[in-house]
Amino acid sequence: YHPYTCNPMPFVSDLTNEEVFDLVCEDSKDRTNKPEERTWSKQLKRSFAGLLLKRESHRQFTGNGIDKEKLTYLVWCCYGQTNLLMENVHRRTVPSAGGLYPLRIHVALRVSCGNFGPGLYSMDQHKDDLILIKKWKPSDRTKFAQCFLDDSYVHDYAACVVMSAKTERETKKYSNRGYRYAILEAGHSAQNLQVACTEQDLGCVEIGGFSDEKLKKAISMDANTFPLTTVFVGEICSQ
Repeated sequence: YHPYTCNPMPFVSDLTNEEVFDLVCEDSKDRTNKPEERTWSKQLKRSFAGLLLKRESHRQFTGNGIDKEKLTYLVWCCYGQTNLLMENVHRRTVPSAGGLYPLRIHVALRVSCGNFGPGLYSMDQHKDDLILIKKWKPSDRTKFAQCFLDDSYVHDYAACVVMSAKTERETKKYSNRGYRYAILEAGHSAQNLQVACTEQDLGCVEIGGFSDEKLKKAISMDANTFPLTTVFVGEICSQ
């Protein structure tokens, strides 16, 4: 299944801008023009609801770094350890089928964030800290941007978080269905990260349009680990 969902896509669906617009509006075609009560407006006093209402995608960033404390907090929200599941095994900030936790988190820093210099980092699964894999030169940043099908908006971010999965951990127990569970887990992780960015007044955008093989190579993933989604993070550009 995985090769049939990788970019470049073997089965391309080329829609015009007008067709895309119609698709976005499709669900609202049958609605009446009667004013509807906004039920979510009653939830504004709840802090979590307020974050959900503020959450949106930002594609323009200032180009500045973010401080180390915010960066490590975002990484923890994304996939950090919480309380003990059993001896020496912790739960994490997202649910995981069977408690197997197959995700692998990488962080690409375009610029320095605190004492973390530009480069590629992996999340230490046991310490919720970042481990340097490779320091970046300008050419490395360019190669990373070229992993994305549209790189026009991936040049001014501070950090890019890549969620990947070592799918064999899930499929050993759940067979083919384990692949679905790994994808769901990546979605939970990405949502946590985006809500945390909103809380910290940072901008973010989730991007799934990347060349799988190029990104695997850029992140130095092993053969059994597959990139599932990415989230770009940075200071919000006011313009």
